[in-house]
Amino acid sequence: MRHGMNTALSQVEPRLAVREQLQRPRISVKDCFVIDHNRNVIQETDNFLRRGLKLSHLRLLAALSDTGQLSLAAARMGVAQPAASRLLAEVERITGQPVHTRTGRGLTLTPMGQALAHRATRVVTELRDAEREVAEIAGG
Repeated sequence: MRHGMNTALSQVEPRLAVREQLQRPRISVKDCFVIDHNRNVIQETDNFLRRGLKLSHLRLLAALSDTGQLSLAAARMGVAQPAASRLLAEVERITGQPVHTRTGRGLTLTPMGQALAHRATRVVTELRDAEREVAEIAGG
């Protein structure tokens, strides 16, 4: 009979371990803060993220910075031009500022758009580098 109990316990223990892992606190977007040396919250750092900024928005801004044309940026991203136009409108809604002006032959990024595009290019580059580095490490 004791043997049966040990078998039952060994079957329960892995389930408990899985349950404990699932109950660990997770970091969410709401947990992004700048904290000073006294552990006081100075400012929240995720305003754009909370408003819905996504990697696709950053990829679009980086592509627009390079191409200067929405259709070329859309092609580079592998999306249709209307989808790219919608993403650009979302960026302006999220930032609350215009990020581009339309010209006869495409568009021009505003100073705000140029600043965002510069940062977006850096983020996209860092993610590509991280992906490449992980692949190299995994490959041995």
